Amino acid sequence: MNATSNWLAPVLRNRMVMFILALAVLVPLAFAPVSAHNPALGAALLEGCAIVLLAMLVLRADWRGGLGKVVEFVKSATNLPVLLFLAVAGASILMTPDWKVGVQEFLRLGSGVVIYFAIAHHIRRSDQLSVLVDVVLFLSCAIALAGFVQFDGSATTFATGLFGDHQLYGSCLMALLPVAAAVAVSEKSPGRQLFARCATVLASAGLLISNTRSAWIGAAVALTLLVVVSLVQMAKKHRSHVHMKVSEFVVPVVLLAVALGFFMFMWPQTSSLVGRASTLTAAKNDKSWNIRQQSWTGAEKMIAQSPLTGKGLGSFPRLSYNYTGVGHDLSVMHMRPSLSNQAHNLYLQTAAEIGIPGLLLFLSIPVTLLIIGVQRVMKMDDGIRKTLLLGSMAALVGCLVDAIASPSWQMGTVSVFMWLLMGIVASCMQPNAKRERSASLELSSQPAARPVFAFATLGLSVLLPTAALAAAPGYDHLIRIRIVPASATITGGQSQAYQLLATFGTGTGQFTAEEDVTANAKTVFSFTTSVGQVGSLTGTNNSVYQSDVNGEYVASIRGLFTDNYGASQSATATLNVLRGPHPSNDSNSFIIGGGAAAALILWALAHHSTTDKIDFDPGEDMKKKSEARLGTGLDSYGQSLPPDSLFNTGSTADTTDSGKSGK
Repeated sequence: MNATSNWLAPVLRNRMVMFILALAVLVPLAFAPVSAHNPALGAALLEGCAIVLLAMLVLRADWRGGLGKVVEFVKSATNLPVLLFLAVAGASILMTPDWKVGVQEFLRLGSGVVIYFAIAHHIRRSDQLSVLVDVVLFLSCAIALAGFVQFDGSATTFATGLFGDHQLYGSCLMALLPVAAAVAVSEKSPGRQLFARCATVLASAGLLISNTRSAWIGAAVALTLLVVVSLVQMAKKHRSHVHMKVSEFVVPVVLLAVALGFFMFMWPQTSSLVGRASTLTAAKNDKSWNIRQQSWTGAEKMIAQSPLTGKGLGSFPRLSYNYTGVGHDLSVMHMRPSLSNQAHNLYLQTAAEIGIPGLLLFLSIPVTLLIIGVQRVMKMDDGIRKTLLLGSMAALVGCLVDAIASPSWQMGTVSVFMWLLMGIVASCMQPNAKRERSASLELSSQPAARPVFAFATLGLSVLLPTAALAAAPGYDHLIRIRIVPASATITGGQSQAYQLLATFGTGTGQFTAEEDVTANAKTVFSFTTSVGQVGSLTGTNNSVYQSDVNGEYVASIRGLFTDNYGASQSATATLNVLRGPHPSNDSNSFIIGGGAAAALILWALAHHSTTDKIDFDPGEDMKKKSEARLGTGLDSYGQSLPPDSLFNTGSTADTTDSGKSGK
């Protein structure tokens, strides 16, 4: 009990340190599994805690010292690059095509920056660093074991642990492994050293079953760097005890190699691990490598268009489809970003979004820390601070290598570990005169103003609703297809239009709303009927079926959609085509109608007035025609037909000079 109390004393005495360590535990063990099933809630929890931590930093700050202290803080080699990078990232929101996505990405980056400053300026005492080391070892064991519990042993799946994706799981373990390995080699306390060796073995095994090749390479580079720096440092400072030191260093390495060899011998899926590793020598034949190359080429096109300013923070997932053809077009589909829409290269995506100057500012942060850290570690005495500094620098290099081909560092639950490592490096390399004193941030103002600024900082929580657009930690893939209408009835000669609706998911139970893919270039419509290939497809992307005029058959309309990863699904609709108007019926109706019209004309001709004839002689005297019409009044009542009648076959009567007919 006393040992536990002594261990917790540095934490319990400082609420800031307690909150930082609690946040470090919650991110991978609580927020990551929440994000895997609800990305919005997971992002809101992480960013909400970061806002609270920022308020605590402001509240705990010593606001005395004047403007000189402010300038001293800002121009520090470990602070200035971070502040400039954050400022450039914030300004680029003005150029992003969707400002809500830009704000969400800024909150993700800001969360990491807050954790960096909190660790760099508030965890400086050796006893606090010792507790931080124990937290890292605990996380290494817990995260690795979660992967073993989750893994079902199938050769077609990878271990994902609590993260929902094997790349996130592998990157997280890769970031912790070098720290655990450094403690396993250098720690003097037998209990902590045993704990560190167990954590190293578990983290290494977990990293293997993650099947994350970029993380494997990152871990290999980190461990190699750790060995080289350790040997150089020992040879320089302890030339007279090189053999003793080397023996102390070699024994843990041999034990680790034996443990991993035994694991590979006993693990039932060793062949799949070997097969996965062999793809590194034949990358051109690997599908995921080819997709990465497409993404990188698209990012390079974006950089070429806007090399100085980029397209705006968070813009790459929204615009990537237009440049890469990978993933799905988020500009027209109502989907949140996912791993599918990331560049799979932290540096190319950063340059594409905030420009090459923004990328250089970002790179200046770890490069500055590593340069200063290497200089300091050579002068430091053995102890927890030196061990943690060595392990953190090696882990940071591993993260930078992994980020060349991994999308993990665009996810908040993983990217915070890079900032955590940089914070540890900044904290451990502080000079002795500064490291044991109070780590309060000194800014210019009056102490009474601290609560005001702290509460104002909490106002940033109004931005948390943008977490609804946080990227999902998984790859979008086609879940199901539905054709609308699924069943319909028309009459022969009519047409029926169809819609094809697709639902996508990330493999963790997160589905998108149905997206209309009717007009998508990778959608194909076809049909069959019960009487052969009658009818035709017309309209947008052949989505309209035009039926045959005779009807009396059943048609099956099939819609097929293939996503950008080669997965395809189809749906079929049933269309009943009823009998249409028969052509023979139309002919009979025409004949009957025509006969009736002819009979009516004949009847009219038989009963028309004799004077209703049509005179086509334009030269006849108009006066004679008028008199002929007047003389027919009595003759039409049964008397002799007038001589000019068409029906008079008798002799023609004499005609008077006046033009009237006589008898």
